[in-house]
Amino acid sequence: MNFIRMTVIDPMHNLFMGTTKFLFKDVWQSKHQLDKKEKLQNIQDIIDAIEVPSEMGRIPQKIASSFSSFTADQWKNWTLYYSMFAMKGHLPKQSYDVWVKFVEACHLLCRPVITNTDLSKAHENIMAFCKSFEAVYGSVLVTLNMHFHTHLIECIIDYGPVYAFWLFSFERYNGCLGSYPTNKKNIELQIMRQFHRTQYVKSEAKPVIFNDEFLSCFESLSHNQVGSLALSNCELDEQVYLSARTMIKGELTQGPLWLTTEDRIEVQGKKREGLVSGTHLTYLKESLKTFLRNINTDQVSGAFKMYQSVKYLGEIFGSTESRLRNSGNIMASWNGYDGKIDPKSELQPGKVVYFMRFFVMMKGSDKPSLIDMAYVKWLQRHSEKEFFHKDLATVWAAHSLFDPEGPSSFMPVKRIDGKYLPGHIKVKGESVTVAIKRNSKIIW
Repeated sequence: MNFIRMTVIDPMHNLFMGTTKFLFKDVWQSKHQLDKKEKLQNIQDIIDAIEVPSEMGRIPQKIASSFSSFTADQWKNWTLYYSMFAMKGHLPKQSYDVWVKFVEACHLLCRPVITNTDLSKAHENIMAFCKSFEAVYGSVLVTLNMHFHTHLIECIIDYGPVYAFWLFSFERYNGCLGSYPTNKKNIELQIMRQFHRTQYVKSEAKPVIFNDEFLSCFESLSHNQVGSLALSNCELDEQVYLSARTMIKGELTQGPLWLTTEDRIEVQGKKREGLVSGTHLTYLKESLKTFLRNINTDQVSGAFKMYQSVKYLGEIFGSTESRLRNSGNIMASWNGYDGKIDPKSELQPGKVVYFMRFFVMMKGSDKPSLIDMAYVKWLQRHSEKEFFHKDLATVWAAHSLFDPEGPSSFMPVKRIDGKYLPGHIKVKGESVTVAIKRNSKIIW
């Protein structure tokens, strides 16, 4: 028993309810006049221009009222995704650079899958943040909470990624328990009875006794998992993880792994018949030959089943054809120049128009194989790409401007790296799109 080592620091309170809230409420509002209504309203307007998918929860609407009643999850999303984009120009450069170090560290620390290299890099960023904060604001404003940042690396080494031990899940289910109707007497007994009843219905009684029309009466414990809690809900076999990582980040290895066989691609939404013809069919065949050497392209007719969304590796990716269009903003290393495929290219944001599922014939095989592809429009590159950050928030051309179509317009679903949040703003007088990279359930 080691009481010191076994006292775990909660990243939710330590990082977001602690340092993030302290900087905005107690430091910047007084030192940089961020308490002025016009500045806060300007920040709110910038945030409102970001396209946020439903699984992240609502866009914070309380910034204009001085961040009043922000939840822990909103403080987290503010730190990871909104703040670096919204605070550019509202903070002096020195203070902004201090904050960027903290955001970089949080991005790494909040990964559901984290490597030792990423953990070391996060610790370096945390130390750089603490030292630079003291240099800029003085030791008087340094808090004990900032010292606890330096021990997060030890907690993660001992107990795994922060999703294993931070308090988001605990607080979430506290809220669920508090929402149950009671008569204010013997509350514990009422909650346990309700819990037992609901679990019994789910596990045993549902297939035997009740019709579907009555099941809604027993779903009081079924709460949608959104935000931080939703990210933690993913089971993945190690071999599936390693093979998926190779296909997303590695070279375009030729082989059957690209086909839809025993992997976890689940098509969703309305199914329609689709047909690719003419130049687009030529692009599709060229794309298939890039990663399927033994494919018989003569038998690729262009007919396919069109789907609005897919679920892969625990993530749901939407398209412009579905109500989940904001979940169709994806990033991948696939698009080169002039519509050509370049697997070594930088991560580039794109919009999925629709998903395709169809059969292909491989040479030497007498059975057709299934494959899932995405038809993507890629945002154009911009000279001010690193205006905010070289990796976490990059600048691209306005959202209505796309690269020329070509073979790279058709990409296997297994190549999707993750999602991004599009923010629309003007940089040096020009309308641009800022791709704010999201942490996904699986980090490569």
